[in-house]
Amino acid sequence: MAAGVPGAVPVFVLGHSLGGLIALRWLEAYGAGRVRGAVLSAPLLGIAKQAARWKVALSGVLSKLLPWVPINNEIDPSELSSDPAYVRSYREDPLVHTRITPRLYTEMVRAMGDAVAERDRLPRPLLFLVPGLHDMLRVNGTGRVTADPDILAAAAVEGRAPRSGLPSPPLSRNGRAM
Repeated sequence: MAAGVPGAVPVFVLGHSLGGLIALRWLEAYGAGRVRGAVLSAPLLGIAKQAARWKVALSGVLSKLLPWVPINNEIDPSELSSDPAYVRSYREDPLVHTRITPRLYTEMVRAMGDAVAERDRLPRPLLFLVPGLHDMLRVNGTGRVTADPDILAAAAVEGRAPRSGLPSPPLSRNGRAM
């Protein structure tokens, strides 16, 4: 990926939404290499709107038998932004579609679980951009900024630790540690 970039130039990965999930999985699978860090804009790490139960129940079978069949994704563009102009442009964009295939759905759900399960393999630094949130938050609680050198040492790059950070606790799902 960074082969064409001169050696002295720092390389960062940028991913948005599904691209953010793909970037996370790539970093977990191949390590940082020449990549100095990543900027992840609203990475797909969960699904806010649950699909109909019948779709979820049949997704595994359909993924194997009819992986290419397009099914309505049920995404309401007005839930993506509070900006009416953006919603209008999204609806009018000829490249936006309202379908997802069973194979994309099952692979996406698997990748989200794997990204969380293998989070310890992620290089540092990572910047997560979460749009629309005005509070500092974490996956399972509230956040606090720390300047504790013992905590920040884990995020050091080339021997340089950040001056402050937001420590991450163990992630949980339905109240149980993962």
